[in-house]
Amino acid sequence: MTINPHTNNKYLLCRPQGGINDILSMAEYSSRYAESSNRHLIVDTKNNNAFGDELSNYFLSRQKRLSLSVSNKELELLDSLTAHPNFLEGRVSTYSTTYIPESNKYADKKTGKLINTPLKINTEYRQQLVIAHQNTIMPESHMFLLRVILAERIIETINQRLETIPQPYIGIHIRHTDYTSDYKNFFNSINLRNDLPIFLATDNTEVRDHMQKKYGIDRVFSFSRLPDEPLLPLHHSIPADLTIEKRNSQAIADLFMLACSKIMIAAPITNGYNGNKFSGYSKLAFAMFRSKSLLRFCAPKLRTSLALED
Repeated sequence: MTINPHTNNKYLLCRPQGGINDILSMAEYSSRYAESSNRHLIVDTKNNNAFGDELSNYFLSRQKRLSLSVSNKELELLDSLTAHPNFLEGRVSTYSTTYIPESNKYADKKTGKLINTPLKINTEYRQQLVIAHQNTIMPESHMFLLRVILAERIIETINQRLETIPQPYIGIHIRHTDYTSDYKNFFNSINLRNDLPIFLATDNTEVRDHMQKKYGIDRVFSFSRLPDEPLLPLHHSIPADLTIEKRNSQAIADLFMLACSKIMIAAPITNGYNGNKFSGYSKLAFAMFRSKSLLRFCAPKLRTSLALED
């Protein structure tokens, strides 16, 4: 990516906040806006508190005008551009934010002003740079996967898992840290086919232990390294032997494992934001599960026939 303040090129700097569903959601919406306004999209996630790394370490861009990382030098070049919102102009590389829970938005620490770029399709800004710094904005987060290719090392991790667990299998997601679920009663109320193994994606060691005790340790497979303190979200309590890159890769691998399952189930959460019944991660996994062609496009080297069936 070449940033030149002396050309007519225009840019959109997308800084999504939250987890992987929020990131892909905001990136997809920003992609649609960038296409409608003829801007080069830069997705910057290295300062995202929940993700903490460049998206380019996990996906490769398929599109010429889509960058999944930005260097410090490139950020300094963005400082030389006219910008919207204008109170960030000249300090794109250095500004910091405060989260405002009441509005689910972010404010610039220096000015106290909300960074609330609406990014309405077909609405143009005269400035060279538009900055979008916010949480999720649309439900079709999984559609962003059509713009990228999953990194080879993550595909290999998934393939190793698929070789370990007998196929086909049931995929289960249980979020039980910051978002909680009544998963024990939920699974007491349903009958799982006892002839299929179970892949469990969870953020809580107590959930894993309970499910393995309930359905059998030889039947329930869980691959990701979990926090030693079961009530702390993984992005707030990274075990000493787990790097940010490994943590994110595991979470993305879990998503694809859920999507490759024959049957997918998620335990409803009891304290979802705005009354949401399922976490954003569950919603993304469900969308991927229902879109096998998307898996084929984003990760064509997955060694599973089920994942490629429509």
